[in-house]
Amino acid sequence: MVKKEKIIPAGKFKAGCLAILDEVARTKEPVVVTKRGQPVARLVPLEGPPPKAEVDVFARARAAAGSFEDPQGARDVSARHDRYLAGAMRRKR
Repeated sequence: MVKKEKIIPAGKFKAGCLAILDEVARTKEPVVVTKRGQPVARLVPLEGPPPKAEVDVFARARAAAGSFEDPQGARDVSARHDRYLAGAMRRKR
């Protein structure tokens, strides 16, 4: 017996994306997403654990974000911005 794939319109997929992802992971059955009645994508479950690179794709971004924390620099930027605004207000008068 051939099992028929579940078909979901793109609007319904967009509205329930996370629930549909969970369903595919749980049931291991693919879902076809359609746009105006035409198939545009097939969502299939992963077989086995995902490769390490896919598990934490944002690790490097999070590590780099720590290097941008500069409270003193943020105050300097804020002070320069305040001076700029004060000058702009004087020029408007």
